[in-house]
This record gives sequence, C-alpha cells and structure tokens, in this order.
Amino acid sequence: MYHSRSNHCHTDTHTCMQHVFVGFLEKEIVKDRIEILDTGENPEAPASREMSDLEVCFNHSVYRLGQKSNRL
Repeated sequence: MYHSRSNHCHTDTHTCMQHVFVGFLEKEIVKDRIEILDTGENPEAPASREMSDLEVCFNHSVYRLGQKSNRL
C-alpha cells in the first residue's frame, strides 16, 4: 500500500488531493477487507506518454470528486 505522506500538501494542491484520495482508498480497502494479491513481481512502468495520460485522467477524477464533495 501507498503510505508516503510528504510536505507537498503544503505547496501543491493537486498532490495533496492525490494523497487524500489514496488515503481514502486505502481505508476503504482495509474496511471492506479487500484482499490485494502480491505476486512479488513489479510490473514495468508505463511509457512516459501513457504515464502523462494516466496522470491527467487521475487529476481530472480527483478534481471531479472534490467538486462533488463541495456540493455535499
């Protein structure tokens, strides 16, 4: 699981929201007792273009979740 919390939250809103989102997912996984299979293998990192696309998609999703939570 991802547990690193850095000082980026003080300077970068997107990074902070990503940390909050990942923390939320971790808590839900533990709460729902979802088993994560660890094969001991590390998949290859995506190509830089694909990684950039994934980051844009992730940031958009985090933004939309933030907008929805603000309305509640």
